Amino acid sequence: MKNSAQFIHYLNEFDAFSGPELTAFAGESGLAGIHILSTGSSAVSGPTDWLPETWIDAVTGLHLLPDANLYIFRMVFVSDGFPSRESSIIVGMSTAETETIRRKMSVETLLDLLNRMDGIEYVRFIPRLTAGSASLPGSRSRDVNARSEKSDRPLPAGEQSVSFQETILIHENGRPISETRITMADRVLIVGLEANYFFSRIKTLKKEMVVFVTILILFGGVSSLWLYRVQRHQLHQARQFERKMARQKEQAALGRAAATITHEIRNPLNAISMGLQRLQMETGDLAPDHLALIGGMREAVSRTNAIISNLQQYVRPFTCECQPVAAADLISTLLAPYRQTCSSRNIAIDLNLDSTLMWNVDRHLLGQAFDNFIKNAVEAQPDGGFLRIQTARNGKYGTICFENHCDTMDRDTEKMIFEPYFTTKTYGSGLGLAISRKIIEAHSGSITTVSREKIFSIHVSLPVASDPLSCKDAGRRS
Repeated sequence: MKNSAQFIHYLNEFDAFSGPELTAFAGESGLAGIHILSTGSSAVSGPTDWLPETWIDAVTGLHLLPDANLYIFRMVFVSDGFPSRESSIIVGMSTAETETIRRKMSVETLLDLLNRMDGIEYVRFIPRLTAGSASLPGSRSRDVNARSEKSDRPLPAGEQSVSFQETILIHENGRPISETRITMADRVLIVGLEANYFFSRIKTLKKEMVVFVTILILFGGVSSLWLYRVQRHQLHQARQFERKMARQKEQAALGRAAATITHEIRNPLNAISMGLQRLQMETGDLAPDHLALIGGMREAVSRTNAIISNLQQYVRPFTCECQPVAAADLISTLLAPYRQTCSSRNIAIDLNLDSTLMWNVDRHLLGQAFDNFIKNAVEAQPDGGFLRIQTARNGKYGTICFENHCDTMDRDTEKMIFEPYFTTKTYGSGLGLAISRKIIEAHSGSITTVSREKIFSIHVSLPVASDPLSCKDAGRRS
């Protein structure tokens, strides 16, 4: 209204308004009427008689005329010319227009508009004194005033207290809602917003937490298992090293003992053997039982000498003179002395040999080891059986398997057969298989045993001749 009054004064200075012109201008501007009174001029009003005469000389400013349903605004303008002139302009507006504006700007209208907006579930005011006990549909009752002692005191006139209260996540009719309560003087504003995003985000965070914890547990389990296996491997290596050191220490002690035995026992044994042989040759009138006694004594001396030789061989490192050796030729040569014994004992010999398989080995030492395997197989079957020998290629290694029938082999015996001084025979040093294993290892080979269903087999793997090794160095290391 003030702007309208200023604009009307500006236009009136250039060209004075007439009554009909003011009426038309008021209609176009949405005003109830316009009244102009200037010094030295008559008053002009449009429309006629819209303003009660009692308000023509009203005080400047805005006034409400309840009886006339009008708001009027009076403004006085003084020109700087000579002589000076004063102009009074009154503009009026119907209260119906302001009521429409007031309704459009009312809290109720704003709440209705907000309630119809997307994403807003509800916006409501409730009295402050009942806010603690009021319960909205789907919401949970709670004491809103419990957190603020200041909010319970009387508020002075004109003082407005606005304080943030709380925000909670609730469900209403199965729908997630974020509810916020704000205390405003004597009322509480409650705003409910759609919270699908927040609830979905919470679910996502829970799933991510579960996945993270699961990954953490799996990582911890895998790490613990890996550390456990590494520790077991290191412990196994430490035990193997301890066994190796104990074996080397034992072999060193045996070496010293063997040297003493060779020096202190072999010489007397040789003397005894030579004396028995001389008695047997030069004494012709001995009774047959005396001659048999001398033969038995000579045989006992020979066995004792063989035990001493085996002991020396076990404690000393092997020096291997390697050369290409045909596996089939070596086995055929070793079997020749046993064929008649096998035939007399009904021991079937089954050979499956690869004629092209060549080993790079010491023929004498390897023949000693294989001869020991064949001899044990024949002696283990006094009532008949079989001896199966077969060879095969496996990459850079050639394998040979000695298999025979055996009734007396069990797991405990199988574990001990390669240990020194262990034997199941009534006589013997128990060093034959231990020496055989040492010979195989001196050639960088491996030896294993398998016992199943009264069948015992020894598997040996040795490098083929196409991949020669320095057997001499390997033998010294053993």
